[in-house]
Order: sequence, then C-alpha cells, then structure tokens
Amino acid sequence: MLLSACASLIPEESVMTPEEDLAITKQVQYELMSERPAATAAEAAVLFRAVCLDQAPDFERSSTVLNQMPEININADSGYQHINLNVSFLLLGGEGNKRCVMTFNADEGAEAVEAELLESISLVPNITYDFRAPSRAALNIYTISVQAAPVEFPPVVPATQ
Repeated sequence: MLLSACASLIPEESVMTPEEDLAITKQVQYELMSERPAATAAEAAVLFRAVCLDQAPDFERSSTVLNQMPEININADSGYQHINLNVSFLLLGGEGNKRCVMTFNADEGAEAVEAELLESISLVPNITYDFRAPSRAALNIYTISVQAAPVEFPPVVPATQ
C-alpha cells in the first residue's frame, strides 16, 4: 500500500498550472487523528524521499506531492498527516530558507532508523539535514529535516594596484 502512494506522484517533467494545483488541494481537518501504528524505518525513508528529498533543494513541489497522496490528510494543528501510519510532514521557512520536516514513530532503534534515512540523503547533493532521535526511550518519535545547503562563496581577494 505504501508504494502505491509513490506511484501516484506527478512525474518531475510534468508542470501543473496554478489552477490545477489548487484543484487538488485537500480540505483541512480540525479533529484529532486517531492513534496510528508506527512506521518501519524503510516506510519512513520511502515517504521522506518522495516528499522531501526528491523535491530538494527548494521543496516547491512538496505540497503538491503531499496533496496528491491519498494516504495524506491536512491537519490544522500538525500539518500533513499520514492516515495509516504515525507520520507527519511540515514545510517551513520562506524564500532561501525552506525546510521539509518529517516526524514519525518507529519501533526500530535510533541507529537503524538513522542509517535507513541517511542512505537516501547521501544521494542528494547540496543538502543539509538534522536528525533527532527520541529524547526518552519510552517514546519512539523521530524527527528529520532537510534544507538546501548554504551557498559558500570563495573568499574575496582584494585587487592590488
């Protein structure tokens, strides 16, 4: 079922008009979502790649991808939420400082989860990430965010006369 979400994504070469993009915007849900099962590290990595990494570095298409995934609802309090797994996404920041954030519950240990996610991140150039393992052992809530790496300019060498 998870892979069906990725199959329905817009091909990268396809360009939607603003009207088409608005036509697929979902209604915002105001009620709390019921408890959902934890995602596996592999499921989290597939979702993270489709929503964040494949849309890097500006994440302009991340909301379109989320809107087209039938398994995703928009919650007024917590952003985009998966209806079958305990996974949510936030798109943050403004021009030049955009981030794509995924928060999820996983039963695997922090090392296994981080390894699975970093395998996907290593394939994307010019991106920085922040991975946060659960702060308490009883909670298996992970957060990972990515953003475009800052542009590094070569040092300015003063001209000599």
